[in-house]
Amino acid sequence: MTGKTVITCSKCQYNYEVEDKFLGKLLACPKCQGKFYAQTSNKNMHETIRTSASTTARMKVENIQSRRSGKSRKKLFMFLAAIPLALIIALVLWESLRFLHNSAGEKPNPVLAYNASQELLKAKSEIGNINDAIFSKKYKLETVDQKKRIFAIKTTVSLMMPNQKKPSENKISINMKYLGDEQWEFIDYSFQK
Repeated sequence: MTGKTVITCSKCQYNYEVEDKFLGKLLACPKCQGKFYAQTSNKNMHETIRTSASTTARMKVENIQSRRSGKSRKKLFMFLAAIPLALIIALVLWESLRFLHNSAGEKPNPVLAYNASQELLKAKSEIGNINDAIFSKKYKLETVDQKKRIFAIKTTVSLMMPNQKKPSENKISINMKYLGDEQWEFIDYSFQK
């Protein structure tokens, strides 16, 4: 549907409406029959410019809003995509920290610690006749340094000491570092009075 525009005859200044499709074409004035090219009047030209400017401004605002909306959607999508990734990373870190915390605070099994102390003492000590020693079934697992995870097995051992004619019972403390998962590292031993 085409609009109508008011035009003015350039000869007699008569105003009348024509369809927009006739603008810019040679017309005959219905009043004076003078020939002229159809153009909008100044009043209509101002209205057309105002309407055009308003339309252009509205289109620019809509374009900016559309771009912002597109950026907002992109940011929202990125944010929503980042949430599962952040949760996965948090879960992995949580499990790692939980494992470290549990293994750091893990208390060793006293029976396994006692058995390990005998094996380590026999393997690492310089006591010549330790392989013939008889370890008491009574023992105690004590914490020496919780942060460093050092423990001591305190027990008695019957063994022939130098310059003795018969085996004697000796109190011994065997210090070991707990490595976790029932693994031990021998540190030292000492006889107690």
